[in-house]
Amino acid sequence: MVNKFFLNKDICNVTTKNMALKEIALFLSEKLKADSGFVFDSIIKRELVNSTGLEKGIAVPHAFIPDLREAHMAILSFDNPICDWTCVDYSLVDKALCLVLPETYTKKTPNVKRLTQIFQLLSNEQVLTNLQLGQTSQDILEILNKQISGKED
Repeated sequence: MVNKFFLNKDICNVTTKNMALKEIALFLSEKLKADSGFVFDSIIKRELVNSTGLEKGIAVPHAFIPDLREAHMAILSFDNPICDWTCVDYSLVDKALCLVLPETYTKKTPNVKRLTQIFQLLSNEQVLTNLQLGQTSQDILEILNKQISGKED
């Protein structure tokens, strides 16, 4: 089982929200050895509650995966904005920070505290602006790591 907290990938040639969510599910299923259909259904189920488009082209989809022992964050960058996935500021999603959690988790689940810290960072306008400038998933990962280490100082 993977114990790496951040999972990142650049995704190309995806134009719709459904295609993007399927690509996210496939990526997570490969990395975490989970059933891709179940992962996709989990993401869709959460998306139906309320769209996860935040602002400045950043979305925060959620995946709840059975038998997962720790939380992860998947960082995904799309080569083009997703035409039918909008944020609350009406920008089109071109980056996703996917919260990946065990189907049943508590605050004691490994890495949940770290996810919470990142989610708190996302309420900062300057952090969102910095993330918006990242072109690749690796850029976004480096920006997040810098923000986290700066916050811990």
